[in-house]
Amino acid sequence: MRKWKNKILAAALTFSLMVPVLSGCFKSDSSSEDEQTLRIATTLGFGADAEIFRLQYTELFEYAHPNTRIELIPIGEERSGGQLAAESELEKNRQDSLVKLKELMQGDHPPDVVMVNYDQLPELIKENRLLELDAKLKKDKFSLSGLADPVVKGIRQVGNGSLFALAPTFSSSALIYNKKIFDEAGIPYPKNNMNWEETFELAKKVTTGEGEDKKYGFSFSTQSQTDLFSGMLLYTAPLQMRMYDEQGTKMTVDTDEWEKSWNTILELNKAGVLPNPLNMTQDQKNMAFDDFISGKLAMGIVTYSQINQIAQANKQVIGQQSNNQKTTGNKAKSVSPIEWDVVSLPVHPGTSKWTPNLNLNGVMGINNRSSKQKLALQYLEFVNGEEWARLRSKNSYNLMAQKKYNKPKDGLNYNIDAFIQGVPVPPSDYKLQQEKPNINMVQGMGRKQFLEVLQGNIGTREALKEWQASGNAFLQKLKNDPKAVHEANEVK
Repeated sequence: MRKWKNKILAAALTFSLMVPVLSGCFKSDSSSEDEQTLRIATTLGFGADAEIFRLQYTELFEYAHPNTRIELIPIGEERSGGQLAAESELEKNRQDSLVKLKELMQGDHPPDVVMVNYDQLPELIKENRLLELDAKLKKDKFSLSGLADPVVKGIRQVGNGSLFALAPTFSSSALIYNKKIFDEAGIPYPKNNMNWEETFELAKKVTTGEGEDKKYGFSFSTQSQTDLFSGMLLYTAPLQMRMYDEQGTKMTVDTDEWEKSWNTILELNKAGVLPNPLNMTQDQKNMAFDDFISGKLAMGIVTYSQINQIAQANKQVIGQQSNNQKTTGNKAKSVSPIEWDVVSLPVHPGTSKWTPNLNLNGVMGINNRSSKQKLALQYLEFVNGEEWARLRSKNSYNLMAQKKYNKPKDGLNYNIDAFIQGVPVPPSDYKLQQEKPNINMVQGMGRKQFLEVLQGNIGTREALKEWQASGNAFLQKLKNDPKAVHEANEVK
C-alpha cells in the first residue's frame, strides 16, 4: 500500500509542475455564472486518502472547469481502528460497499457519477442503475475508436453489448523473454498469441544447465514467488473452471478438467522448467529476488508496471560495469544487462479473447437518477479523453484507455502492444460472495491439497477428491450460517 501511495504522490509533484501550462491545454468554462457540484461516489476505498483520489481523477477536471466543484463520497472504508483491516475484513467491506452504494443511488441526494470495481459493474447494469452511454457519446462526437479493446470490449461484455461505463486506465500483463537464452539455445523467440501448450513446449527447450548455471524455461511470476497454486489459477482463469456451483452448495473440482490442469503445472515443476522458491538465507546477491533480472529465466509473466523495474535494473548493471572498468579495468563478471522483449500472454484454444491479470481501473458510470447527467457526461468524456490521457501518460504506472498514448518510455524499444490485447475474464459469483463472504476459503483448501501433491504425499485425483469433500463440508456449513468461517483458514 505504501509503495503504491509513493508512486501516486510522485505523480502529484509532476502534476503541480504542469499546472502553469495547463491553461493552454483546456477550454475553461469560467464564463458560466453558476457554480455546480458534481457528486462522485466510489467503492474503491479512497476514504482515508481523498487527496490521492483527487490527484488521479478530479484535479485536471476542476482546473479546466473552475466553476465545478467535485464532492467525493467514499463508501467502504479500508481501515479499522486506524489500522489496515485484515484481508477477510477488507473483502467483507468491499462487498458491503456495493449494497451501500445502491442505497445511496436510490436516496434523496443521489451521486451523479459512481466509480466501482469491474466485478461490481454487472450487478449495477442488471438492476438498470446506470445510464447507457453509446447514443450520448455519439451525439457528443466522443470517439470510441481510439480506446483500447480491453476497456471497450471488457465493459461491453458485461453490458450485453452496450456501454454503461468507461475506464481511463487499465493494467495488464505480458510474457517477457530473455533474448540471450533463446539465442544460445538456437531457438526462435516467442510470438504473440501462442497457446499455452506451445509456450510450455518452448519453455522445455530452453531449460538448461544445473545448479548455479541453471536456466529455467518459464515462471508465472518473475519475482521468485513460492505459491505455484496461484500460478495454476492464473493458467485456468480463462477456462472459467468453477470450484463450486453457481448456488455455492456443491464443489465441482473432482473432474478430469481440473486433474489435467493440475498435472500440466505439476509436470512442468517436476521437469525443472519452473524456478525453485527463493532461499532468503542464501540467495542475497545478483538480484536473486527476480529470476528474470538475475538472468536465470527464459520466459515469465510480468505486469506493465514491472517494465520500469527491469529497465532500472539494467541501468544499474550498466552503471556498475562502468564503475568496475574505471576502478579495475575489468568488466563486471556477475550480472549483465538483459536483452528482452515481450509478447502477449498465452491463450487457451477457444478462449483467446480472455486474458488473466487484466484489470480496468476507475470504472465509472452515470447514475440513472442523477439530476446532472449532462455535467456527469462531461466529466466522463474529459477523464476518458485524449488530453487527460496525454498528460497522465507521462508519469503513469498504468496503461491509458486512449491507446495512442501508450508508448515505451525512457528510450526503451519493445512490443508494448503485447500489453494492450485481450479482454478481462468475465467476473463471476460476486453476488454469491456478498451472501456468503467467506466462500472463497475453499480456495485455501485447494492450495493445501496442491501442496501435498507437490511434495509427493498424495496423487492428483486423490487430492482433488479430498478438496471436494472438505469443500462440500464447508459449503454445507455456509448453508446453515452464511458468515461461517473455515477453522483452518482463520488468522490466529
